[in-house]
Amino acid sequence: MEQLNRVELIGHIGSISINRISGNLYGRFSVATSYAYKSKDGTPVIDTTWHNVLAWQEQGTVALESLTRGDAVHVVGRIRVVRCTTESGADRVVTEVIASKVEKVAGDSPFPQVG
Repeated sequence: MEQLNRVELIGHIGSISINRISGNLYGRFSVATSYAYKSKDGTPVIDTTWHNVLAWQEQGTVALESLTRGDAVHVVGRIRVVRCTTESGADRVVTEVIASKVEKVAGDSPFPQVG
């Protein structure tokens, strides 16, 4: 049986951190995606989810230094779950997207509109 671990996100960048390790550039940033709907009473609701993304500077990825907070981006990658223990001894589970492609989105906002 073939397996697939793939995710595509279109949203806006929140926080962003660009670093270098062993000469390789990488970025950690958050991407907000939204889902719009109307509640039972007809009130518009926009539900926003924040995703943690790790992207290495490689072919298929925009120049990471050109990304800024608020940019609309299209991210393609895979999901990774990391389990760790904090300094205080608490167990923590972090879900992140390991990006294979990051590109800026031009034009209209990727956020849905409730009409």
